[in-house]
Amino acid sequence: MYDTRPDDVFSPHAVTVALIGSQSDDISHTVSSRASGVIISPDGLVLTAKHALESGAIYDIITHDQTHYSVSEIWYDPHRDLAVLQIRDTS
Repeated sequence: MYDTRPDDVFSPHAVTVALIGSQSDDISHTVSSRASGVIISPDGLVLTAKHALESGAIYDIITHDQTHYSVSEIWYDPHRDLAVLQIRDTS
């Protein structure tokens, strides 16, 4: 499913959630803002704060070794200020 073993990349640890563009603009792949998050499942779910994300933005997840992963979906819980991002399957 992913390029490396799930235990290496997707064990619970901190990651960076990086804003790289918006749906209305071209993706710049230049990080314009960052938030912290944590990988919470082997299939690439990342937990972060909802207030750290912008509506209509496109994000990358950056791991400790500076590997970038695209985000395929985002779910919000505004009452608890939580967001869950799904790392895009790279296979």
